[in-house]
Amino acid sequence: MEPRNYAANANAAPPAAPAVPSTGYPRTADPGAGLEATIPGPHWFYKIGESLRRLIVAAGFAPDDADLNLLLNAVQEFDIGVNQTWQDVLASRAAAITYYNTTNKPIVVGIVIEAAGTDNSTVRGSFQVNGLVIGQMSHNVAGTNRGYNYASFIVPPGSSYDFAWITTGTFMSWVELR
Repeated sequence: MEPRNYAANANAAPPAAPAVPSTGYPRTADPGAGLEATIPGPHWFYKIGESLRRLIVAAGFAPDDADLNLLLNAVQEFDIGVNQTWQDVLASRAAAITYYNTTNKPIVVGIVIEAAGTDNSTVRGSFQVNGLVIGQMSHNVAGTNRGYNYASFIVPPGSSYDFAWITTGTFMSWVELR
């Protein structure tokens, strides 16, 4: 992988794409039919090698010729839940404030809200990702009854998210898998 080690005859610069590429699928040679086997060529190997290398680097790993688990670890690094833990962030979260997923992975937000109010009141709220409403919750409250609503949603890397009250309620829990 790095520093792009080969047995012999490596170029200092990446190979150019074929001027007239052969498109389709690989085939084996068939001398009886006059068909030669597909030749991947240096540019094909370059594309595959660099693509794998970029995935490894994007996952935060340093390419290492001796580590045969790099690609597996890199793919798993982007899986939701892998190397992430549930964190209680209730003390640092509030309604109608925009937060950002600053990680390189999707996060899951889980919110529990207590709805309480006067006779026949309705408690409503909506959650947004990148300014788009992706869900709402509503709870009708009769008398002095209380009700609980739960919402969860996924926030892609680099995205903004918030929970906005339309009417009031109380956050009982706000956890994030990050």
